[in-house]
Amino acid sequence: MDSITQGLLGAVTAQLGFRQRIGRDATWVACGAAIVPDLDMFIAPFLSLTGGETNGMNSMLIHRGPSHSLLLAPFLSLPIALLWWWFRTHNHRKLNNAAAGAPQDADSERSARRPPPFLLLYSCVLVAVFTHPLLDWCTSYGTQLLSPLTNTRYSLHAVPIVDIAFTPLLILTLATCYAARKIARGRAVRATLIIGWTGMLLSVGYLTAGRVLHNGA
Repeated sequence: MDSITQGLLGAVTAQLGFRQRIGRDATWVACGAAIVPDLDMFIAPFLSLTGGETNGMNSMLIHRGPSHSLLLAPFLSLPIALLWWWFRTHNHRKLNNAAAGAPQDADSERSARRPPPFLLLYSCVLVAVFTHPLLDWCTSYGTQLLSPLTNTRYSLHAVPIVDIAFTPLLILTLATCYAARKIARGRAVRATLIIGWTGMLLSVGYLTAGRVLHNGA
């Protein structure tokens, strides 16, 4: 699947409870984390610059390789989550230092709250990263889901690499969540949870329907 759709799907996973507990940056981090596995497409051009022998077939073999493995997803997610956790913790300390000696109003009390635990941040990143190989698995190109144990490419032939219905569905889910936060206000957490899970379930249903239609054809 194209990287834009991968990022949108990652952003949707953040609406399943992570964004509500972590904050707005959860959407952006999840979006970026979901795209990270596709960075392997730059490996072959980099090797060619260093004098390595690469060709079109090597590029195809490298792409959707180890970075797209379900087994390696937890390790790929770890540095992203660590960097995010460090940033959140560092920013929290800066806010506390700035609030020191200031009147204890609502803003200063908010800044004194502890940042989200690392496990929550890691879970948000891990779920987003997991969606990448799983979504690529639904295409016909094939994905090495169990690398490095095997280089077998698995594919479900359920959806094309660029889909004119699946991507708009993700955009609609995110746009509706954004609107709910502007309109619902105090009920935004519940509203966005419902919208997020509805959009995710519809997305999974669409992919399942694609697989069923493929089998029928």
